[in-house]
Amino acid sequence: MIAAVLLIFYLALVCLITVLLESIPVLFVRNRSAWWKAGILCNVVTNPIINLLMLLVNTYIPNQGLTAGITLLLESAVVITEAWLYRKMLHKSVRICFVFSLIANALSWSIGAVFLQL
Repeated sequence: MIAAVLLIFYLALVCLITVLLESIPVLFVRNRSAWWKAGILCNVVTNPIINLLMLLVNTYIPNQGLTAGITLLLESAVVITEAWLYRKMLHKSVRICFVFSLIANALSWSIGAVFLQL
């Protein structure tokens, strides 16, 4: 029971941090409020799933090369999923939504990778 509560707390905390980091690119777009709200929704949908999957991968797959490949595949799926969600919510072009999703996710992943190495 305690492990489940800690897992939920961890997933919620990581999602909150990701939302904050992925809010940085919102500062550079028009209609910030709509992009920010869409970003929160995108991350609430994708972030807990990818982090739970990454916990499982890191726990059960000791091969670093395989883990890196799976990480790339999962992160790519998140970028594509979030781009699709941005497109549906904001009615912007596929290119704009994909680039925004790629930048936001690259930013949060990079900062997260740096902190995990410390």
